[in-house]
Amino acid sequence: MLELIIIALSVLAIYYYWSSNYWARRGVKAPVPLPFVGNMLDYVLARKHYGQVYQDIYNKFPKAAYVGIYRLFNEPAILVRDVEILKDVFIKDFQSFRDNYFLIDKKMDPLIHINPFMAQGDEWKTVRSQMGPLFTPSKVKTAFPIIYDTCLKLEKYIERERKASMEAKSLCAKFTIEIMASASFGLEAETFTNPNSYFTKNCEQVFTSYTWSYIQNIGSNFCLSISRLLNVPYIPKQMQEWLLSVAKDVIENRKLENQPRNDFLEIILNSKDSSGQPISMETVYGHCITLLLEGFETSSTTMANCLFELSQNHDVQDTLQAEVDAIYDKYEGKLTYDAIAEMTYLDKVMHETLRIHPAMLATIKRCTETTKFPPQYPGSKPITVPEGSVIVIPVLGVHNDPEIYPEPNVFNPENFSEEAQAARNKCSFLSFGEGPRICVGMRFGLTQSKAGIAAILRKYNVRLSPKTRMPLQVSADTFLSNAKGGIWIDFLPRDK
Repeated sequence: MLELIIIALSVLAIYYYWSSNYWARRGVKAPVPLPFVGNMLDYVLARKHYGQVYQDIYNKFPKAAYVGIYRLFNEPAILVRDVEILKDVFIKDFQSFRDNYFLIDKKMDPLIHINPFMAQGDEWKTVRSQMGPLFTPSKVKTAFPIIYDTCLKLEKYIERERKASMEAKSLCAKFTIEIMASASFGLEAETFTNPNSYFTKNCEQVFTSYTWSYIQNIGSNFCLSISRLLNVPYIPKQMQEWLLSVAKDVIENRKLENQPRNDFLEIILNSKDSSGQPISMETVYGHCITLLLEGFETSSTTMANCLFELSQNHDVQDTLQAEVDAIYDKYEGKLTYDAIAEMTYLDKVMHETLRIHPAMLATIKRCTETTKFPPQYPGSKPITVPEGSVIVIPVLGVHNDPEIYPEPNVFNPENFSEEAQAARNKCSFLSFGEGPRICVGMRFGLTQSKAGIAAILRKYNVRLSPKTRMPLQVSADTFLSNAKGGIWIDFLPRDK
């Protein structure tokens, strides 16, 4: 028995030594990994979000074009620092990095793989072409009356509830869920009027911290076998069933109406697959889930973070309110699509919010065709990047690099003036990704977020409540960024 133990330990030691020298054998500098956890100890111990771990590595190698790293189970990966190489990954050499790395079991999550972000191979082109027509400028403008009506509901809700501090993410989720339910399906989500709204309860549980979210996160980002072993899908089972029932009921009712509508669902129902045939109902349902989930989550997170920054930077809030007031007055007190387009300072504020608080703290790509990277340091040799290699894009690290954004910890909307943006590589801002797979719903998401913020600032000053835990920390166990303990805001009526 003792001999077997010694043999087993020897095999493990040899495996660890071999796997932990992967990058040394290739002449690439890398932090020393620990057994099994690689360079991800802080993530494994739930002390930091995995995106923050990647940021730490980014900061420790300031002169490197990229860094060899070890993810969980000592999986080797390349963390890219140089913005020119980022440009190659996202744009110039896109064909070699076309897949986003996201692990989904189609049996446990039969519909989520249709999502344009998660689709693999050539499938992403097809599903993206089906979703793209939903978010053209003309379609967003057509949907704006829904956004405006929801802004009015938001104003009434804050007026009714503002005597107590309000959690910003929850408030903004009510706003974006209401919009997506109406714009996508023509449904009233009742988020502002019904405390037991099924839409609110079901949608919010997907991206917030819950009992199995840590396992869900590890499974989708590092090891799908863990999710399979514990039967933890990316979308909770009851959530999948509810979403499917909503989509099926709406579609059946449309058939009975026999009257076309001008909403997102109608566009999806009329979409074609790659062979020019009507898309399958499975694909329709998958797109419905994508619309509802992605349409509300990243926008509500961005709005909440924007309210946080405005509550901390009163000069920025004052400047933005002056712009909002002037443009509201120009449009006779009504918020319109064109009015939002004219709020240029609001656009800067929103992008600066996304720089400091990207919804995705890191993006992971998979090399789909063997290619080469330039030398890691001047004087070293180029490296071959084999097909299948994992490529880490440390979004948080790039966005907080003082070589790219001077004083990165300062909230400065002028980082997104025309002059500042023209002076930077376009891959120095990655909140929406970049290149052919840039976020397909970016335009709609920004429009609804800006409208909600403008409606709030028109009537209220925002101040941070003492209930907010400071300094603000990101939950370690969720896929997207969420503030621990929430962001609590006090809404004070303006004296105008």
